[in-house]
Amino acid sequence: MAETILVVDDEKREAEMMGLFLKGKGFTVFTADSGIAALALAEQHRPEVVVMDIKMPGMGGLECLPQMKQQQPATEVIMATAMSDADTAIDCMKAGAFGYLMKPIDLQTLYTEIRKALEHRALILKVNDYQKNLEAKVEERTLEILTLNQRLKGNFLTSIRMLISLLETYDSYIGSHLRRVAQLSGEIGRGMKMSPKDVSAVELAGLLHDIGTVALPAKLRTAPFSELTPNEITVIRQHPAFAQDIMENAEELILPGQIVRSHLERLDGGGFPDGLKDEQIPLGARVLAVANAYDELVNRRRFTNELIVSDSDKSIFAISQIEKLSGKSYDPAVIGVLREAVERLRLKVLNAVIIGLDKLKPGMILAEDVKTMEGLMLLTRGHKLTATQIDQMRRFCDMQLIEGKFFVQA
Repeated sequence: MAETILVVDDEKREAEMMGLFLKGKGFTVFTADSGIAALALAEQHRPEVVVMDIKMPGMGGLECLPQMKQQQPATEVIMATAMSDADTAIDCMKAGAFGYLMKPIDLQTLYTEIRKALEHRALILKVNDYQKNLEAKVEERTLEILTLNQRLKGNFLTSIRMLISLLETYDSYIGSHLRRVAQLSGEIGRGMKMSPKDVSAVELAGLLHDIGTVALPAKLRTAPFSELTPNEITVIRQHPAFAQDIMENAEELILPGQIVRSHLERLDGGGFPDGLKDEQIPLGARVLAVANAYDELVNRRRFTNELIVSDSDKSIFAISQIEKLSGKSYDPAVIGVLREAVERLRLKVLNAVIIGLDKLKPGMILAEDVKTMEGLMLLTRGHKLTATQIDQMRRFCDMQLIEGKFFVQA
């Protein structure tokens, strides 16, 4: 039986174009021109996926989305807008949206997002079904449930990567900065023998540690500190707290949110937003603080005026600057494993090889990010490939959404 898609857009031509395309892909399609009409049609036809415009007269997409999720919890909703607005994207994710597309919508990208939404929906329904019958099937189904939950976690992380890619559209530096800090934070955490759970938390914190800056006015994000008033600087220093407010809405991000809130505190109490000292600062936050400072010094160079050309000299300089603040701003124990963590990451890059799609195998580890032709993040460097992900990349290659060459660790 064909899946049902509801397209909600007050621009009739756009809705008809998407409807014709999706019908050609074998879907049953209904269209609505407002949020109110969408709710009525969803109640009648119970679509698997809704593609909904944000800006509409009457009830717009942002107002309709929470009502749609309450009315149809199993329905996945993909939001669409003509404006690149990270605040709006975050609001959509908090309200339960699966995805977020920019208009004008590329039809192949739309189809890809709908297939991912359908897969995610099927996984949730299957997990729920197993949980209802868990007592009778515990021994038989435990392993399969764990596998499904792991795939759901993968989809959750994919949603985070999509958000990072969106942030990158309005700040070309921030997306790559977040990914580098996450990778270095994890490497430092492993060097300090942190538990896998704590390493995962500090990596997620690294991916999202600057998300609070989207809550700041554009002037405060871009103006030099010398041009800001004391009150404006005070507002900027609240961005780790803003980030925690955003993250605490997802259970998986409560611990990473606590790490993000405290990553700009100092051992001597001179940090922000809470003025914590020494052991009051969580270990994960102390790890993230060092990783963030290192990447800022090596890649943004906003704290110093020295002209340093080679990457190795930049790394040496950054570590020396951080060591000067050992015991004042940064934890000496964390600094003690920084140099080795940086070297391990450097060697992983040097050991990377380029292979074609036909040579990819489950268990291989990506040495570089995998992005679509338009720059949308699919998988990040350091990710271990699964058979399902390789099949997905094969489909993306067939649709000419990605190139057929990949960097993997040798």
